[in-house]
Amino acid sequence: MSNPSDQLSVDYDQVHQSTQNLSASSGAAQSTHSTVDTVVGYQTSQKWGTQPGPTTFQSQYSGTLADLQGQIATVRANIDGLNDGVTKVASSSDDTDSQAATAIKNITNGVAAIESAAPVPGNTTPDSEQVQQTINENTLIQGVINSDGASTGATDAPTTTSASQPAGGSM
Repeated sequence: MSNPSDQLSVDYDQVHQSTQNLSASSGAAQSTHSTVDTVVGYQTSQKWGTQPGPTTFQSQYSGTLADLQGQIATVRANIDGLNDGVTKVASSSDDTDSQAATAIKNITNGVAAIESAAPVPGNTTPDSEQVQQTINENTLIQGVINSDGASTGATDAPTTTSASQPAGGSM
């Protein structure tokens, strides 16, 4: 059975459509907030009068409308936050995909270079130039692997190596 995380992918067209829908929902929430604000503005003593019953109802009604405005503002902020989060995740996924492709290409090129520097049958010792090139390419590959997706090489590559002495230290 296949692991679902092995098949993780992002449908960028769907993400774009979803972010457009979220933006439209945010706009609708803003419009509703403005409409409620207008209705709150109509709640005056001229409309309700000055009798105790209607003014008490007006006060309760205006308070409820103000609460509704607060809730609409919260929903809109949540929609905008979700939209920003979805956009960032999609962008990050796209960046990670391209960084992974670059890293794989660099590793593949490094492996090919290492294979080309391997001793030819009958010639048991590669020359010092081949050894140095292989060390530099291994260091570059290690820099790619250690760098959280950024394609950078390490800067502490050895500058000289003798063919009679292994790169890792003395015999």
